[in-house]
Amino acid sequence: MATLDELEQSIESGQPVELYTFSIGAQQFRYTSSKGTVSFSGTDYIPLAMTRSSATQAREQRSTALRITLPTVSDPASLFIAVQPSSEMTVLIQRIQPDAVPATSSIVMFDGYVSSVVFKDSITEFRCIPFNELFTREIPRFQYQGLCNHILYDARCKAVAGSFKHSGTVLSVSGNQVQIQGLPAGSLPFIGGYVEVPGGSEQRLIIDQAGTTVTILMPFKEDILGGTIDAFQGCDHTAITCAQKFANILNYGGFPDVPTVNPFQQTQFTKE
Repeated sequence: MATLDELEQSIESGQPVELYTFSIGAQQFRYTSSKGTVSFSGTDYIPLAMTRSSATQAREQRSTALRITLPTVSDPASLFIAVQPSSEMTVLIQRIQPDAVPATSSIVMFDGYVSSVVFKDSITEFRCIPFNELFTREIPRFQYQGLCNHILYDARCKAVAGSFKHSGTVLSVSGNQVQIQGLPAGSLPFIGGYVEVPGGSEQRLIIDQAGTTVTILMPFKEDILGGTIDAFQGCDHTAITCAQKFANILNYGGFPDVPTVNPFQQTQFTKE
């Protein structure tokens, strides 16, 4: 029996097979370039008619997008029809040799995420970016600004999402407006927050609130009428809101005392 490396180098014995794993939220879709179903590490990969552009293991991969074409009726592509998913879709491509020892040996050909989708009749093209491309971006850790730099309810914010959650039945849905039973309306606390289908399969940003009705950025893909939904209160990232609404000023990630006047734009003849 030969190892994966030996079969990869063999011209006659090598029979490479590619395995594709598309993940979004808790959902995973597994396909293979083989003509039949392939079982790998206890998981079945089903055949699907799809192609991809060439992948590279070189440094230039950081700026090179991988393009995958697959039928629009397939599960990964159909998720992008009508409404864009709220979660990011990741793509893992592995190459295996079915006869290799050990049987769990594989080569990672690509590991990244779907950055854009193009529909062409019955075919969908995924433009995928490798995760290591993120390391080429210059992103400041914090900005010197009055507003908080944290993402609401993240590890640095430390506000507990469950303490500011309301669960209720969806009474009506009209486009991107959702009415939620018993939703607190005082001071419109849910603007800037989000609504989530239990289980976290879909999330939508709340951009406005009128009583028990919230306006979300995009409508839900699935039918939520009559079901239970979770709504989380929002934050405008000011120090006052952090202190009074969330009692979380010790974890505030902004600089509320930033001067509003730039001294370098003043002259001896002007005074603010």
